[in-house]
Amino acid sequence: MNPIQRVGSKTMGEPEVGCRQSLPQGIARSILCRAGRRWPSLAARYRAMRRIAWFLGEIPVSHYRQVRKLTCLLCAFRHTQVGYARLSNVYELAQEAERAGLPGCFVECGVWKGGCAAVMGMIAATAGSRRLIWLFDSFEGMPAATKEDGEAAREITDRFDGSLVPVGSNVASLAEVQHYFFDRLKLNPARVVFRPGWFQNTLPASRQEVGPIALLRLDGDWYESTRCCLEELYDQLVVGGYLIIDDYGHFPGCRKAVNEFFETRGLRPRWVPIDYTGVYAQKVGEDRIGS
Repeated sequence: MNPIQRVGSKTMGEPEVGCRQSLPQGIARSILCRAGRRWPSLAARYRAMRRIAWFLGEIPVSHYRQVRKLTCLLCAFRHTQVGYARLSNVYELAQEAERAGLPGCFVECGVWKGGCAAVMGMIAATAGSRRLIWLFDSFEGMPAATKEDGEAAREITDRFDGSLVPVGSNVASLAEVQHYFFDRLKLNPARVVFRPGWFQNTLPASRQEVGPIALLRLDGDWYESTRCCLEELYDQLVVGGYLIIDDYGHFPGCRKAVNEFFETRGLRPRWVPIDYTGVYAQKVGEDRIGS
């Protein structure tokens, strides 16, 4: 297996300075109006505008006229911590799964406030498919890390005993995500399945019900979380389906879990880098993963 190297913090595909062009005026105006309505205080508005500027600054110039895509992603970006490259990747792979007519559901493990999962849901709804969106998260935040996660985990926690207790990081409630999905985005509740709880408990109990998977996105950060997701769900990824690993480049524990899993099976994934941390691969056969 050839590990993906960290390629720095600059997002791949970011336009060069001086190459900026204007977003379609309707989209830009909508963003600014929403910022003003949702964050009425000056300090809150300033933080919101900085976040908007950061996200917009990552959009390649060549994407500025993809109005439908940008509209979808701009509905989601405040509900995720990923940048444009990884959010765009979810959009493109979900679209490709629909175009190819891949059987199976869309699954995300590690949902936080639901931005990436919302993109999956919006794509499926727009396509008119009846596939389910399965979402696994504690909705209490992240658990303790283990020694396999190394010093990089200290940016989130000082607890390394692997216990399944919240450490107070990346917390978003189930009610908050459901409000976003069903009240704001108007997604069909019958097509979205939430399974709150720790992966080690919910995945073994749910995998038969989940069935075939067309798109599997893993954002569990830690070694144990990532290993559990792969062991429980990878075999259900259909041929032609996509596997996304959000934290491969950033957290060494995640990278180690991924490498060990595929090395143990004698597989050599051809990972495609998304940005400095995210990677994805397409399952092209029962005995290997390709690009």
